[in-house]
Amino acid sequence: MTIVDVAVSRSGKAFLSFLRKLENFPPATVSRSPYFKLNSGDSIGCENDEICKMLPWNDRIHHGSLQSSGARLRTRSGCGECRRRRKKCDEKRPRCGGCTRNDLECRWPSEVQSIDRRSQCDLDSTNVLSENKSRVVELVINHSPAASLPPVVAMPGPFHQEEHSQLYRYFAHSVNPCLVRRTSLSRYSENSYILRLALAHPPLMAVLIAVAAISTPSQSPRRISLAVESYLFAIGTVKTGILEGKYAGNEDWLLATTTFLCIFENGRYDTMPNASSHILACGKMLTLRKPKPRNSSQEAIVLERICIESFLYHAALMTLFDPSVDYLSIIKRDLDLPGYFTDPAHPDDAGPGTLVSTQPVLDASYKFFLLIADVTAFAQSSTLTRSVDYRAWANLRDMIVHWEEAIRTNSTNAVENHIGNLYAIALRILLVQTDPGYSNPRDPLESVEILFCRGLKLLTELSVDQLFLYYYLWPLLVVGSVAVEPEEKQIIKQKLSQVSQSRQGGPAALAKYRLEKVWLAGSRCGEQDRHCTLSTQLKTLLEGN
Repeated sequence: MTIVDVAVSRSGKAFLSFLRKLENFPPATVSRSPYFKLNSGDSIGCENDEICKMLPWNDRIHHGSLQSSGARLRTRSGCGECRRRRKKCDEKRPRCGGCTRNDLECRWPSEVQSIDRRSQCDLDSTNVLSENKSRVVELVINHSPAASLPPVVAMPGPFHQEEHSQLYRYFAHSVNPCLVRRTSLSRYSENSYILRLALAHPPLMAVLIAVAAISTPSQSPRRISLAVESYLFAIGTVKTGILEGKYAGNEDWLLATTTFLCIFENGRYDTMPNASSHILACGKMLTLRKPKPRNSSQEAIVLERICIESFLYHAALMTLFDPSVDYLSIIKRDLDLPGYFTDPAHPDDAGPGTLVSTQPVLDASYKFFLLIADVTAFAQSSTLTRSVDYRAWANLRDMIVHWEEAIRTNSTNAVENHIGNLYAIALRILLVQTDPGYSNPRDPLESVEILFCRGLKLLTELSVDQLFLYYYLWPLLVVGSVAVEPEEKQIIKQKLSQVSQSRQGGPAALAKYRLEKVWLAGSRCGEQDRHCTLSTQLKTLLEGN
């Protein structure tokens, strides 16, 4: 039996695709020099600096809000009455089930109230951490970033130098608290689970250090080199473990590692981001798992929710940035999405642009992101086959109409309405050009032009802070792909430039690269034939030429 046979027999055939995607990465030993040493002048700041991630950053939560509480409670994020009575809370607002049954006043803690961090959650059965490591996590979180860690800190090998501890601490202080939306439920602010997992699993520690290294306010060539070496160490170690059959593929730390590999790729400034293999790995690992039951550790459920939302965001929206990322259609049948997203606290009809979304990552129902993936895949396949399934087309059209109504109903202010409508316009642009009801090929392009004018108007009314805080580059890419006139393209370029200046450079660089190829293809049609230009540019976007 070969080493690949061992990996497949132990991990399942579904894991083999992940293995093959990693074949071209280097082994774990990537450097003979002293491991990841910082220059003497490279200090690590404690500012909360935004880094381009597909997980939205929250600049209003800081490490001071994550201190330990004074009691060990059965619930970390339930109502005040259940916390006082030491009862499990179902966290239903405004009045939980326990308070309803007992006719008690249901009082909720504020978002910045102290959270209990001393109770130990259950880790993977083969990787239970000691009390010392749990205490290390508390010390890392509750000490200031500038303070030196106590001597009891035991970083996993080969991360034994002071700079590794500094970056780990920086991740705990300035990165980890910002991985979830400010408006998400309080339960999602409890993220120490991943810190404890990293202490037991070097690949996860490596990628957290890599993310921290590119997140620090001051960047240098050495800092970038450190980040890349850590990133390659994580990939190489995981690859070696898979080849040796060490992993089942459903471990929490392994899912977290691949998720943060995606985050790192989309936060790089030294090269064009390429997260496709990591997105596939995340999806495969999610298919090898079952959604955690609600009586599982709250920390483990939170980590799983963050990872599944991050995967869905990547898989649904990145296809237009990189057409090779269309992995959702491949694994959707094996992925229990309803099981992962079944939570009464998060409604299924929430439309995009919901600035008060209570989910940790997504700003809309997971069903809306599935619609984005379905419309994109349908438009791409119709372009390639030149044939259209009318029933499938009509079904997608009806779903877009449904979500347009949900956007109008659920929007509470103009900004939300603009963002939701921008997504709807982008979806219609992709779908209308495949409309089988048009006999003249030019007719759908006239509809595309009308939609483009509406989309361009919305873009000019939304600032980067409002629109791109949660990375709405997908509709910008779709609308920009049908810009023909120089002044139209200039508006799109200015918006992309503003995004790049806000240090969201990874996806912005991809969007700019794709649009330049799209516009170049359109320029070959000649200035007089606008319809030919529109058709060529849309086709180039969808085919990924």
